[in-house]
Amino acid sequence: MKRCTAAIVTWMALLGPALALADDQPKAKPEGQKKAGQLPTSPSDVFAELYEHLADSIIEIRATEDNLVKGLLVNYHAAAQRHLGQAGRGNERVMHLEAAATEITNIANEGDKRVQAVRQRLKEAGHYHQEDAETQEDYMFIDSKEKKELIALAQKVGRMGEDAAPADLKAVANELRNVFTKAIGRE
Repeated sequence: MKRCTAAIVTWMALLGPALALADDQPKAKPEGQKKAGQLPTSPSDVFAELYEHLADSIIEIRATEDNLVKGLLVNYHAAAQRHLGQAGRGNERVMHLEAAATEITNIANEGDKRVQAVRQRLKEAGHYHQEDAETQEDYMFIDSKEKKELIALAQKVGRMGEDAAPADLKAVANELRNVFTKAIGRE
């Protein structure tokens, strides 16, 4: 936030002389009569236009963040499903089950430890998403109910051992798909 404010103040200082010159110009036509491509002629018009551009940028950045996090979640889901599939076919079953449990936990937390560190930094800077009604935690896609379901599922997968039946693996994969689809599809 401090960097953003400093950048805006710097731009304002640079625009100061231009704004003073613009103030000496004849006043612009009312908003509806302004020609396309015509530059603003008063400081108020310049600031309003700058603020409009800032709003557009913020909206685009939030949409980019949503797509980035959704992409991460889709990647974690695909990795978990891949590990569950490999656990049913390979002789490294426990390793794949543990990896699947880790990926499911990453979905529940909307990111691994590195992503969580970035989210914490953004939160400390005042950036937030949706607040869970039950826990008051910030989340983007996975609410507290779904998080509990996913954590329980990750623990269940982590406890499965060498003797996990293919039908059990398939049931867990379907349960994961259902919870994930519900959470991501809602947005």
